[in-house]
Amino acid sequence: MEQTLQNMRTLVFLLLAFTVFPVTAQQTIKVMHYNLLLFGDCNGVSTSEKYQWLGTILEHVQPDLFTVNELIPQTAYINGIKALSFDYTSDIEAYPFTNQANSNIVNTLFYNSTKFLPMSAQGEVIPYSLRDLNAYRLLYLPSISDGSTDSLFVRCIVGHFKAGQNNSDASSRTAAANLIMNYLGNVPDDEAVLVMGDMNVYNHQESAFQALVNGSPASERLIDATGTNTSGWNGGANAIHHTQSTRNSGTDCGSGGGMDDRFDIILASQSLIDPSSLIRIDSSSYKALGNNGQSYNTELGCSGNNTVPFQVCLALKQMSDHLPVVLDLVVDGSVSVEDELATVPMHTIFDQNAESLEIVVPDESRWSYRLGNMNGQTLIAGDATGPQKTLSISSLPNGMYWLVIETPDGRFAARKILR
Repeated sequence: MEQTLQNMRTLVFLLLAFTVFPVTAQQTIKVMHYNLLLFGDCNGVSTSEKYQWLGTILEHVQPDLFTVNELIPQTAYINGIKALSFDYTSDIEAYPFTNQANSNIVNTLFYNSTKFLPMSAQGEVIPYSLRDLNAYRLLYLPSISDGSTDSLFVRCIVGHFKAGQNNSDASSRTAAANLIMNYLGNVPDDEAVLVMGDMNVYNHQESAFQALVNGSPASERLIDATGTNTSGWNGGANAIHHTQSTRNSGTDCGSGGGMDDRFDIILASQSLIDPSSLIRIDSSSYKALGNNGQSYNTELGCSGNNTVPFQVCLALKQMSDHLPVVLDLVVDGSVSVEDELATVPMHTIFDQNAESLEIVVPDESRWSYRLGNMNGQTLIAGDATGPQKTLSISSLPNGMYWLVIETPDGRFAARKILR
Protein backbone atom coordinates (compact mmCIF):
# COMPACT_ATOMS: atom_id res chain seq x y z
CA MET A 1 0.00 0.00 0.00
CA GLU A 2 2.81 2.42 0.90
CA GLN A 3 4.44 1.80 -2.48
CA THR A 4 1.15 2.49 -4.24
CA LEU A 5 0.66 5.72 -2.32
CA GLN A 6 4.21 6.76 -3.11
CA ASN A 7 3.61 6.16 -6.80
CA MET A 8 0.49 8.27 -6.61
CA ARG A 9 2.41 11.09 -4.96
CA THR A 10 5.26 10.79 -7.44
CA LEU A 11 3.24 10.77 -10.63
CA VAL A 12 -0.25 12.21 -10.93
CA PHE A 13 -1.96 11.94 -14.29
CA LEU A 14 -4.44 14.64 -15.22
CA LEU A 15 -6.83 13.40 -17.89
CA LEU A 16 -8.36 15.27 -20.76
CA ALA A 17 -10.86 13.83 -23.22
CA PHE A 18 -9.28 11.97 -26.14
CA THR A 19 -10.48 14.42 -28.72
CA VAL A 20 -10.45 14.31 -32.49
CA PHE A 21 -9.58 17.52 -34.39
CA PRO A 22 -10.18 17.30 -38.14
CA VAL A 23 -8.56 20.17 -40.03
CA THR A 24 -10.98 22.62 -41.64
CA ALA A 25 -11.34 26.32 -42.41
CA GLN A 26 -10.51 29.32 -40.26
CA GLN A 27 -11.48 28.90 -36.62
CA THR A 28 -12.95 31.50 -34.26
CA ILE A 29 -12.19 31.58 -30.55
CA LYS A 30 -14.93 33.41 -28.66
CA VAL A 31 -13.70 35.41 -25.67
CA MET A 32 -15.85 36.96 -22.94
CA HIS A 33 -15.11 38.87 -19.74
CA TYR A 34 -17.76 39.61 -17.11
CA ASN A 35 -18.01 41.19 -13.67
CA LEU A 36 -20.45 38.77 -12.00
CA LEU A 37 -21.48 41.22 -9.24
CA LEU A 38 -20.73 39.45 -5.95
CA PHE A 39 -21.68 36.05 -7.35
CA GLY A 40 -22.68 33.99 -4.33
CA ASP A 41 -23.31 36.88 -1.96
CA CYS A 42 -25.51 39.47 -3.66
CA ASN A 43 -28.06 40.78 -1.17
CA GLY A 44 -31.65 40.39 -2.30
CA VAL A 45 -30.80 38.06 -5.20
CA SER A 46 -30.72 34.28 -4.98
CA THR A 47 -27.68 32.54 -6.42
CA SER A 48 -29.96 30.04 -8.17
CA GLU A 49 -31.46 32.91 -10.14
CA LYS A 50 -28.00 34.18 -11.04
CA TYR A 51 -27.07 30.71 -12.35
CA GLN A 52 -30.12 30.89 -14.63
CA TRP A 53 -29.48 34.45 -15.85
CA LEU A 54 -25.82 33.72 -16.47
CA GLY A 55 -26.79 30.52 -18.29
CA THR A 56 -29.04 32.48 -20.66
CA ILE A 57 -26.17 34.85 -21.47
CA LEU A 58 -23.57 32.10 -21.86
CA GLU A 59 -25.75 30.02 -24.14
CA HIS A 60 -26.15 33.04 -26.40
CA VAL A 61 -22.41 33.80 -26.57
CA GLN A 62 -20.96 30.28 -26.08
CA PRO A 63 -17.47 31.55 -25.21
CA ASP A 64 -14.37 29.37 -25.47
CA LEU A 65 -12.55 31.55 -22.92
CA PHE A 66 -14.62 33.18 -20.17
CA THR A 67 -12.94 35.27 -17.48
CA VAL A 68 -14.76 36.71 -14.49
CA ASN A 69 -14.43 39.16 -11.60
CA GLU A 70 -16.40 39.31 -8.36
CA LEU A 71 -16.77 35.62 -7.66
CA ILE A 72 -17.15 34.82 -3.97
CA PRO A 73 -14.08 32.64 -3.14
CA GLN A 74 -15.77 29.27 -2.86
CA THR A 75 -15.12 26.35 -5.21
CA ALA A 76 -18.82 25.45 -5.05
CA TYR A 77 -19.68 28.51 -7.14
CA ILE A 78 -17.16 27.61 -9.84
CA ASN A 79 -18.60 24.10 -9.97
CA GLY A 80 -22.12 25.49 -9.96
CA ILE A 81 -21.42 27.74 -12.95
CA LYS A 82 -19.88 24.81 -14.84
CA ALA A 83 -22.88 22.56 -14.13
CA LEU A 84 -25.79 25.00 -14.16
CA SER A 85 -24.80 28.01 -16.25
CA PHE A 86 -22.89 26.01 -18.89
CA ASP A 87 -25.68 23.45 -19.08
CA TYR A 88 -25.52 23.42 -22.89
CA THR A 89 -22.08 21.74 -22.88
CA SER A 90 -19.97 19.42 -20.74
CA ASP A 91 -16.70 20.60 -22.31
CA ILE A 92 -16.09 23.53 -19.94
CA GLU A 93 -13.39 23.37 -17.26
CA ALA A 94 -12.15 26.09 -14.91
CA TYR A 95 -9.08 27.15 -13.03
CA PRO A 96 -9.27 27.09 -9.24
CA PHE A 97 -9.34 30.57 -7.74
CA THR A 98 -6.40 32.14 -5.93
CA ASN A 99 -6.72 34.58 -3.05
CA GLN A 100 -3.32 35.62 -1.79
CA ALA A 101 -4.69 39.12 -1.13
CA ASN A 102 -7.38 37.64 1.15
CA SER A 103 -10.16 39.46 -0.68
CA ASN A 104 -13.88 38.79 -0.44
CA ILE A 105 -14.05 38.48 -4.26
CA VAL A 106 -11.78 36.68 -6.74
CA ASN A 107 -11.20 36.01 -10.44
CA THR A 108 -11.15 32.83 -12.48
CA LEU A 109 -11.17 31.57 -16.06
CA PHE A 110 -13.47 28.99 -17.66
CA TYR A 111 -12.25 27.35 -20.88
CA ASN A 112 -13.39 24.98 -23.60
CA SER A 113 -11.37 21.83 -22.86
CA THR A 114 -11.71 20.56 -26.45
CA LYS A 115 -9.69 23.56 -27.64
CA PHE A 116 -7.43 24.52 -24.75
CA LEU A 117 -5.01 22.84 -22.39
CA PRO A 118 -4.02 24.83 -19.27
CA MET A 119 -0.29 25.19 -18.74
CA SER A 120 -0.48 25.21 -14.96
CA ALA A 121 -2.70 23.75 -12.28
CA GLN A 122 -3.83 27.23 -11.27
CA GLY A 123 -3.40 30.77 -12.51
CA GLU A 124 -0.24 32.68 -11.77
CA VAL A 125 -0.62 35.44 -9.22
CA ILE A 126 0.71 38.92 -9.86
CA PRO A 127 0.61 40.22 -6.29
CA TYR A 128 -1.61 43.29 -5.84
CA SER A 129 -2.50 44.40 -2.35
CA LEU A 130 -6.21 44.86 -3.07
CA ARG A 131 -6.99 41.66 -5.02
CA ASP A 132 -4.98 39.03 -6.87
CA LEU A 133 -4.14 39.79 -10.48
CA ASN A 134 -4.19 36.46 -12.32
CA ALA A 135 -2.39 35.27 -15.43
CA TYR A 136 -3.65 32.14 -17.20
CA ARG A 137 -1.61 30.52 -19.99
CA LEU A 138 -3.30 27.98 -22.25
CA LEU A 139 -2.11 25.89 -25.18
CA TYR A 140 -4.38 25.98 -28.22
CA LEU A 141 -4.63 22.24 -28.88
CA PRO A 142 -5.14 22.24 -32.67
CA SER A 143 -1.83 24.08 -33.11
CA ILE A 144 0.11 20.96 -32.13
CA SER A 145 -1.84 18.58 -34.34
CA ASP A 146 0.59 18.90 -37.27
CA GLY A 147 3.75 18.02 -35.36
CA SER A 148 5.09 21.57 -35.37
CA THR A 149 6.95 22.90 -32.34
CA ASP A 150 5.56 26.35 -33.13
CA SER A 151 2.63 25.90 -30.75
CA LEU A 152 0.05 28.62 -30.15
CA PHE A 153 -0.49 29.88 -26.63
CA VAL A 154 -3.06 32.34 -25.34
CA ARG A 155 -2.38 34.16 -22.09
CA CYS A 156 -5.24 35.91 -20.29
CA ILE A 157 -4.38 38.40 -17.55
CA VAL A 158 -7.40 39.19 -15.39
CA GLY A 159 -7.66 42.02 -12.91
CA HIS A 160 -10.17 43.96 -10.87
CA PHE A 161 -8.77 47.40 -10.13
CA LYS A 162 -9.72 49.71 -7.27
CA ALA A 163 -13.01 51.57 -7.64
CA GLY A 164 -13.47 55.21 -6.66
CA GLN A 165 -12.53 58.66 -7.89
CA ASN A 166 -10.21 60.02 -5.22
CA ASN A 167 -6.45 60.24 -5.69
CA SER A 168 -5.63 57.13 -3.66
CA ASP A 169 -8.08 55.06 -5.74
CA ALA A 170 -6.48 56.26 -8.98
CA SER A 171 -2.99 55.57 -7.57
CA SER A 172 -4.03 52.02 -6.71
CA ARG A 173 -5.26 51.47 -10.26
CA THR A 174 -2.00 52.79 -11.66
CA ALA A 175 -0.07 50.44 -9.41
CA ALA A 176 -2.07 47.47 -10.73
CA ALA A 177 -1.47 48.54 -14.34
CA ASN A 178 2.28 48.90 -13.74
CA LEU A 179 2.40 45.45 -12.16
CA ILE A 180 0.82 44.00 -15.28
CA MET A 181 3.23 45.85 -17.57
CA ASN A 182 6.19 44.60 -15.53
CA TYR A 183 4.84 41.05 -15.85
CA LEU A 184 4.46 41.45 -19.63
CA GLY A 185 8.16 42.29 -19.84
CA ASN A 186 8.85 38.59 -19.23
CA VAL A 187 6.31 37.30 -21.76
CA PRO A 188 7.46 36.52 -25.34
CA ASP A 189 6.46 39.37 -27.65
CA ASP A 190 4.91 36.98 -30.17
CA GLU A 191 2.59 35.32 -27.65
CA ALA A 192 -1.11 36.16 -27.81
CA VAL A 193 -2.02 38.10 -24.67
CA LEU A 194 -5.34 39.53 -23.53
CA VAL A 195 -5.48 41.86 -20.52
CA MET A 196 -9.05 42.04 -19.28
CA GLY A 197 -11.11 43.01 -16.31
CA ASP A 198 -13.08 45.63 -14.46
CA MET A 199 -10.42 48.34 -14.57
CA ASN A 200 -12.63 51.03 -13.03
CA VAL A 201 -10.92 53.75 -15.09
CA TYR A 202 -13.05 56.86 -15.67
CA ASN A 203 -11.47 58.14 -18.90
CA HIS A 204 -8.76 57.33 -21.41
CA GLN A 205 -6.39 59.89 -19.90
CA GLU A 206 -6.27 58.21 -16.50
CA SER A 207 -2.72 57.14 -15.68
CA ALA A 208 -3.66 53.47 -15.14
CA PHE A 209 -5.11 53.18 -18.65
CA GLN A 210 -2.24 55.14 -20.20
CA ALA A 211 0.25 52.83 -18.48
CA LEU A 212 -1.34 49.90 -20.33
CA VAL A 213 -1.70 51.43 -23.80
CA ASN A 214 1.09 53.99 -23.86
CA GLY A 215 3.57 52.81 -21.25
CA SER A 216 7.14 51.66 -21.41
CA PRO A 217 8.61 49.71 -23.08
CA ALA A 218 6.81 50.41 -26.33
CA SER A 219 6.97 46.74 -27.33
CA GLU A 220 4.64 45.82 -24.43
CA ARG A 221 1.96 48.44 -25.07
CA LEU A 222 -1.51 46.99 -25.38
CA ILE A 223 -4.05 47.62 -28.11
CA ASP A 224 -7.57 48.95 -27.53
CA ALA A 225 -9.71 47.44 -30.29
CA THR A 226 -12.32 50.19 -29.96
CA GLY A 227 -9.81 52.80 -31.08
CA THR A 228 -10.86 55.13 -28.26
CA ASN A 229 -7.54 54.90 -26.42
CA THR A 230 -6.62 58.37 -27.75
CA SER A 231 -9.98 60.01 -28.47
CA GLY A 232 -11.79 58.85 -25.33
CA TRP A 233 -15.09 57.11 -24.74
CA ASN A 234 -16.99 59.47 -22.45
CA GLY A 235 -20.26 61.14 -23.38
CA GLY A 236 -23.35 60.13 -25.33
CA ALA A 237 -21.53 59.98 -28.67
CA ASN A 238 -19.51 57.01 -27.37
CA ALA A 239 -22.31 55.38 -25.38
CA ILE A 240 -21.96 52.11 -27.27
CA HIS A 241 -18.68 51.42 -25.41
CA HIS A 242 -20.10 51.80 -21.90
CA THR A 243 -20.50 48.80 -19.61
CA GLN A 244 -21.98 50.22 -16.37
CA SER A 245 -24.55 50.58 -14.98
CA THR A 246 -27.33 48.47 -16.46
CA ARG A 247 -29.74 49.93 -13.85
CA ASN A 248 -30.92 53.40 -12.91
CA SER A 249 -30.85 52.61 -9.22
CA GLY A 250 -28.97 50.15 -7.02
CA THR A 251 -31.91 47.90 -6.21
CA ASP A 252 -29.70 45.05 -4.98
CA CYS A 253 -25.97 44.81 -4.35
CA GLY A 254 -25.13 46.67 -7.55
CA SER A 255 -24.73 50.31 -8.50
CA GLY A 256 -27.19 52.52 -10.32
CA GLY A 257 -26.71 55.64 -12.38
CA GLY A 258 -27.35 54.21 -15.82
CA MET A 259 -24.97 53.45 -18.70
CA ASP A 260 -22.23 56.08 -18.63
CA ASP A 261 -18.92 54.37 -17.73
CA ARG A 262 -16.56 52.06 -19.57
CA PHE A 263 -15.10 50.07 -16.70
CA ASP A 264 -14.91 46.60 -18.29
CA ILE A 265 -12.19 46.39 -20.92
CA ILE A 266 -10.25 43.82 -22.96
CA LEU A 267 -6.87 44.94 -24.31
CA ALA A 268 -4.75 42.92 -26.74
CA SER A 269 -1.02 42.40 -27.26
CA GLN A 270 0.53 43.82 -30.41
CA SER A 271 1.02 40.32 -31.80
CA LEU A 272 -2.76 39.98 -32.09
CA ILE A 273 -2.96 42.76 -34.68
CA ASP A 274 0.02 41.51 -36.72
CA PRO A 275 -1.41 40.32 -40.06
CA SER A 276 1.29 37.65 -40.27
CA SER A 277 0.30 36.08 -36.93
CA LEU A 278 -1.47 32.73 -36.92
CA ILE A 279 -3.87 34.09 -34.29
CA ARG A 280 -5.34 37.60 -34.53
CA ILE A 281 -8.06 39.70 -32.97
CA ASP A 282 -11.13 40.54 -35.04
CA SER A 283 -11.46 44.17 -33.99
CA SER A 284 -14.96 44.42 -35.45
CA SER A 285 -16.17 41.73 -33.04
CA TYR A 286 -15.36 43.73 -29.88
CA LYS A 287 -18.50 44.90 -28.10
CA ALA A 288 -20.17 45.53 -24.79
CA LEU A 289 -22.76 42.77 -25.07
CA GLY A 290 -26.30 44.11 -25.32
CA ASN A 291 -25.31 47.77 -25.64
CA ASN A 292 -26.85 49.33 -28.74
CA GLY A 293 -25.66 52.84 -27.84
CA GLN A 294 -29.16 54.10 -27.05
CA SER A 295 -29.07 53.95 -23.25
CA TYR A 296 -26.70 56.75 -22.32
CA ASN A 297 -27.05 57.75 -18.67
CA THR A 298 -30.07 55.51 -18.18
CA GLU A 299 -30.75 51.82 -17.62
CA LEU A 300 -30.10 49.31 -20.36
CA GLY A 301 -33.04 49.36 -22.74
CA CYS A 302 -34.31 46.00 -23.97
CA SER A 303 -37.37 47.06 -26.00
CA GLY A 304 -36.24 47.51 -29.58
CA ASN A 305 -32.67 46.46 -28.72
CA ASN A 306 -31.76 44.17 -31.59
CA THR A 307 -28.16 43.53 -30.53
CA VAL A 308 -29.24 40.52 -28.45
CA PRO A 309 -32.51 38.60 -28.03
CA PHE A 310 -34.97 40.18 -25.59
CA GLN A 311 -34.55 37.43 -22.96
CA VAL A 312 -30.76 37.81 -23.10
CA CYS A 313 -31.10 41.57 -22.58
CA LEU A 314 -33.33 41.01 -19.56
CA ALA A 315 -30.83 38.52 -18.15
CA LEU A 316 -28.04 41.08 -18.58
CA LYS A 317 -30.00 43.65 -16.56
CA GLN A 318 -30.82 41.14 -13.81
CA MET A 319 -27.47 39.38 -13.61
CA SER A 320 -25.13 42.30 -12.95
CA ASP A 321 -24.76 46.05 -12.96
CA HIS A 322 -21.98 45.52 -15.54
CA LEU A 323 -22.22 44.34 -19.13
CA PRO A 324 -19.80 41.66 -20.33
CA VAL A 325 -17.33 42.48 -23.07
CA VAL A 326 -16.82 40.01 -25.91
CA LEU A 327 -14.50 39.59 -28.86
CA ASP A 328 -13.36 36.98 -31.37
CA LEU A 329 -9.87 35.69 -32.00
CA VAL A 330 -9.35 34.30 -35.49
CA VAL A 331 -6.93 31.41 -35.98
CA ASP A 332 -5.30 30.60 -39.30
CA GLY A 333 -7.05 27.78 -41.12
CA SER A 334 -3.98 25.54 -41.01
CA VAL A 335 -4.44 25.04 -37.27
CA SER A 336 -8.21 25.28 -36.91
CA VAL A 337 -10.76 22.63 -36.05
CA GLU A 338 -14.32 21.71 -36.79
CA ASP A 339 -17.07 22.56 -34.34
CA GLU A 340 -18.25 18.95 -34.02
CA LEU A 341 -15.69 16.86 -32.15
CA ALA A 342 -15.63 13.10 -31.52
CA THR A 343 -13.99 11.18 -28.68
CA VAL A 344 -12.42 7.71 -28.45
CA PRO A 345 -10.88 5.89 -25.45
CA MET A 346 -7.20 5.93 -24.54
CA HIS A 347 -5.42 4.44 -21.53
CA THR A 348 -2.05 5.18 -19.96
CA ILE A 349 -0.07 3.05 -17.54
CA PHE A 350 3.07 4.01 -15.60
CA ASP A 351 5.50 1.50 -14.18
CA GLN A 352 6.08 1.44 -10.42
CA ASN A 353 9.13 3.70 -10.55
CA ALA A 354 7.66 6.17 -13.06
CA GLU A 355 10.42 5.27 -15.53
CA SER A 356 8.15 4.47 -18.46
CA LEU A 357 4.75 5.38 -19.82
CA GLU A 358 2.64 2.81 -21.65
CA ILE A 359 0.06 4.22 -24.07
CA VAL A 360 -2.87 2.01 -25.06
CA VAL A 361 -5.09 3.10 -27.94
CA PRO A 362 -7.74 0.40 -28.45
CA ASP A 363 -8.79 -0.51 -31.98
CA GLU A 364 -5.99 1.53 -33.62
CA SER A 365 -3.29 -0.20 -35.67
CA ARG A 366 -1.22 2.85 -36.65
CA TRP A 367 -0.76 6.18 -34.91
CA SER A 368 1.92 8.73 -34.03
CA TYR A 369 2.77 10.18 -30.64
CA ARG A 370 4.53 13.26 -29.27
CA LEU A 371 5.40 14.17 -25.71
CA GLY A 372 6.25 17.82 -25.09
CA ASN A 373 6.99 20.33 -22.37
CA MET A 374 5.13 23.42 -21.27
CA ASN A 375 7.12 25.61 -23.66
CA GLY A 376 5.52 23.76 -26.56
CA GLN A 377 8.71 21.85 -27.45
CA THR A 378 8.43 18.23 -28.59
CA LEU A 379 10.73 16.00 -26.49
CA ILE A 380 9.79 12.47 -27.59
CA ALA A 381 8.11 11.60 -30.89
CA GLY A 382 7.58 8.58 -33.12
CA ASP A 383 5.15 6.18 -34.78
CA ALA A 384 3.39 3.20 -33.27
CA THR A 385 2.14 -0.01 -34.85
CA GLY A 386 -0.57 -1.79 -32.91
CA PRO A 387 -2.65 -0.61 -29.98
CA GLN A 388 0.22 -0.23 -27.46
CA LYS A 389 3.45 1.72 -27.14
CA THR A 390 5.84 2.12 -24.19
CA LEU A 391 7.86 5.32 -23.84
CA SER A 392 10.92 5.68 -21.61
CA ILE A 393 10.56 8.82 -19.51
CA SER A 394 13.41 8.19 -17.06
CA SER A 395 15.44 11.11 -18.41
CA LEU A 396 12.65 13.66 -17.96
CA PRO A 397 12.77 15.90 -14.89
CA ASN A 398 9.73 16.25 -12.67
CA GLY A 399 7.25 18.67 -14.15
CA MET A 400 4.21 19.04 -16.36
CA TYR A 401 4.08 17.69 -19.93
CA TRP A 402 1.58 17.20 -22.73
CA LEU A 403 0.98 14.02 -24.71
CA VAL A 404 -0.43 14.14 -28.23
CA ILE A 405 -1.59 11.26 -30.41
CA GLU A 406 -2.62 11.44 -34.07
CA THR A 407 -3.95 8.79 -36.44
CA PRO A 408 -3.26 8.64 -40.20
CA ASP A 409 -6.75 9.90 -40.99
CA GLY A 410 -6.12 13.09 -39.01
CA ARG A 411 -7.77 12.25 -35.69
CA PHE A 412 -6.04 13.96 -32.81
CA ALA A 413 -5.95 13.69 -29.02
CA ALA A 414 -4.18 15.40 -26.11
CA ARG A 415 -3.56 14.76 -22.44
CA LYS A 416 -1.62 16.57 -19.76
CA ILE A 417 0.66 14.75 -17.34
CA LEU A 418 2.39 15.78 -14.13
CA ARG A 419 5.54 13.78 -13.38
